[in-house]
Amino acid sequence: MGLAALVFAIVALVFALLPLVYTQLAGTVVGIVAVVLGVWGRKLARDQGQPTRVATVGAALGLAAAVLGAVLYGTFLYSAGRVGEELVRKIGGEMRRGDRASLEFRQAVEQAIRRANVAPDDTGRAADRRPAAKRAASPPTKQTKK
Repeated sequence: MGLAALVFAIVALVFALLPLVYTQLAGTVVGIVAVVLGVWGRKLARDQGQPTRVATVGAALGLAAAVLGAVLYGTFLYSAGRVGEELVRKIGGEMRRGDRASLEFRQAVEQAIRRANVAPDDTGRAADRRPAAKRAASPPTKQTKK
């Protein structure tokens, strides 16, 4: 059991130090298994009159890996939460600016239409809303030959 505790502890330490999302959590769980195996292996070795060093090292390294994995996972969650809050704040500001720009653009288009005395008709094309006298006075448009 002592050797199994040492192997589990080394695996837990590797998992705890990997910079992937859930490996720290896996390192914590495997570290706890290493601690249990180390304590159990130490008890068995003492009852059989054998050295308990390997089991003790396995339990201690497993405990260190479990604590390190938990701390790193907690740090990851805290950092991800802070980054998420910052992104929501920035994106919200961008969306408000985009809405404001869209409103300003819409108002500018409406103002340009009013200045030109042209309003859109039902088909989406601009219909000439000028008085008939002004329409008649305007120069004819060029027609292209087909």
